[in-house]
Amino acid sequence: MFNSKSWKHESNERPEQLVDEKIFCCHGGLSPDLQAMEQIRRIMRPTDVPDQGLLCDLLWSDPDKDTAGWGENDRGVSFTFGTEIVGKFLSKHEFDLICRAHQVVEDGYEFFAKRQLVTLFSAPNYCGEFDNAGALMSVDETLMCSFQILKPADKRKLYSGLNVGRPNTPPRAQPKNKKKQIILMILVVMNLYTTCMCPGPRRVVNSVNMSIRPAVNGTGRHRNEVDDLHGFPR
Repeated sequence: MFNSKSWKHESNERPEQLVDEKIFCCHGGLSPDLQAMEQIRRIMRPTDVPDQGLLCDLLWSDPDKDTAGWGENDRGVSFTFGTEIVGKFLSKHEFDLICRAHQVVEDGYEFFAKRQLVTLFSAPNYCGEFDNAGALMSVDETLMCSFQILKPADKRKLYSGLNVGRPNTPPRAQPKNKKKQIILMILVVMNLYTTCMCPGPRRVVNSVNMSIRPAVNGTGRHRNEVDDLHGFPR
């Protein structure tokens, strides 16, 4: 999402990032305490994450289509926020897009609030419990955004190989042979090491020909237009 210069300069210093002063990036979401970007810059770092307040919300709040304004979060921490909160935030700070993570989404990315916010989740098959894809978003010099999809692996292929080729346990009735037992143990250990280091097929990266292009509307400020080159709904 960022070039190497901006990453080295800011990634360890601030809980948010701005891309060309138009795309607001954070881990979680918005906060009712956030009135000016200077508030974020004044957060002392390093620091522990508090149970409430601006820093907590930047890390843990979530968008919710059923929430009007601010709502309680099922996580037990921070808030949820609705589409109108997103619109007001972008208008006030003259941003075009909010980019955040924090939630598993099936396709690796998911739009919210008429594509004014996008959730990105880059880990396919999260924790081995989900069938979600992962996604990466790239932003070029003209603020054209494009997505790359990391396909989820087939769980059966991913985990079925863990027992393939593993020697069977010798029957108890067989006479003991220490030499054979030692060789057998070595083979088992080697097989475990191989299957743990190579648990499944490598994931394929697919590129999605979809982009967010900032365009000037009648009021003079930028907004998002989503161009789809291959069948996505406008």
